[in-house]
Amino acid sequence: MWFKDTKWVKVCSLIGAHFTASPLAFLWSWGNLAPYLNSYYKFSCSPDCVDGSNQWVLHLYIVFVTPGLFTVGRLASVIGMKGLALLSALLCGVPMMASAWTVNISVVGSTILLGVLNGISLGTSLNTAMMSVNVWAPEKTAILSGTVTSLPPVLAFIQNQIVTAYVNPKNLKPDVTEFSNTYFSQSEILERVPNAIRILAGITLGMQLIGFLLTSDPPTPVVRACSTTVDVCKQGKTHHRKSLKDTSSALDAAHPLRTEHSHSNGKAATTYGSSNGCQHQTDMTALETIGADDKAEKSGTSHSTGALSSLVPEPLLSCSIIQAVKSASFWANSTFLAVEVYGTTVKNGYFKVFGLMYIPDDNLLTVLSSIIPLAEAAIRVIFGVLLNKNIISMKASLVISLSLNCVLFSLFYFAPQLHFVAYLVLIFGLCLSHGQLFVLYTTVTFKVFGPANFAMLYATGYLPTAALVLVAAGIVTPVLDTVGWFWLFMTVAAPSTLVLIAAVCTDVRPNLAAYL
Repeated sequence: MWFKDTKWVKVCSLIGAHFTASPLAFLWSWGNLAPYLNSYYKFSCSPDCVDGSNQWVLHLYIVFVTPGLFTVGRLASVIGMKGLALLSALLCGVPMMASAWTVNISVVGSTILLGVLNGISLGTSLNTAMMSVNVWAPEKTAILSGTVTSLPPVLAFIQNQIVTAYVNPKNLKPDVTEFSNTYFSQSEILERVPNAIRILAGITLGMQLIGFLLTSDPPTPVVRACSTTVDVCKQGKTHHRKSLKDTSSALDAAHPLRTEHSHSNGKAATTYGSSNGCQHQTDMTALETIGADDKAEKSGTSHSTGALSSLVPEPLLSCSIIQAVKSASFWANSTFLAVEVYGTTVKNGYFKVFGLMYIPDDNLLTVLSSIIPLAEAAIRVIFGVLLNKNIISMKASLVISLSLNCVLFSLFYFAPQLHFVAYLVLIFGLCLSHGQLFVLYTTVTFKVFGPANFAMLYATGYLPTAALVLVAAGIVTPVLDTVGWFWLFMTVAAPSTLVLIAAVCTDVRPNLAAYL
């Protein structure tokens, strides 16, 4: 990094984290590109190119985020954050550029490049960005995870406008309808499709390279993973008797799962239970307490008792992976991610293809596809602020998001048949649900389980998502061919309802020791 001042290195690294997450834009840009690519495969590529289904691209993109997520923890210790930023840029940019050539040769080859390798790149870049945020600014995890995942939707908005303006500048309508799909057969559209892919690849690669240049390896955080019971570390800070008493009272009020307050061998110890299965213990010897009292009296200093952070030591404590996986809150968070990502996949991947059947205006639906990422970006920032300031609880955010997902997907089939405005309202409602996705999952993972094992828990929690999306990829085409669009949308609404019931019954609360 060009700066030696730690403050500027931190600022640049946090900005770099936003650019590093650029591959996430594909989640919103694919829905706009897919109708053109489907038409290209049908009418313009070589005779033997259609050797598979293009519908696997977005599903494989989501599924193969998993290996990218899991590799980050180990690779970070070998090549560092900066090396990871460069690796993710190459994993995304090179395959996307190559797919502009393979679209004329093989659907399977293009699907592997756009889905598999691009997904691995997303997992690497997203986990790298979140790790950077959590180490450089752990006190602002919620809001920064919101802003990091808000830049890719804005990028997708720009990409969608550029791609549509380039591929279909005359706003030509799809002129071929087969079964549940519509296609463009106009040669002036089809011949521009490969270059449209190059445009997407070039913009994304450029953004990631900026992230690479700005990223620096963060300092090693003072963290300690907890076993069954953990002693709070002391970082040169001691507190007088009144502080200890007030801390006990404050934590009694804030944490109803407090289980034990004991004094033994000259130590005052308090143990707290947690909804995630971990226990956390603060302890201070009587000698340390008296010494702190005497020093405070001599120096004339006082300790504030109005906030928990001023009453207790300030290390970051974390739960072990086994403790986390055994907890109900972990599964509530991971299954929430699964149904929300699947819902996002269906909405982003098919809203334009489905909408064109009843609203045959390519430019109008492109505008909608451009508004979706902007709306979700704004919602991420808003909910990041709300969660960061504890204005809304993590559980309330889970319930709101899941409720909208199950209700609105039940109505998805009917909205465009009523009017474009009805479709617009429905899509915006889903944006409110899906806009909370990455910020909420990241916040729950960090605040409930702590930072020490964040990368591994972030990846482990993604496994149900990969499983659900992989199964869904195999049933999408049969469902559309046999029972149609309504039942495809119900494959999102039904599991969302089950996860909503589970979330309502689960205690999802912050692990106080993780950020005191």
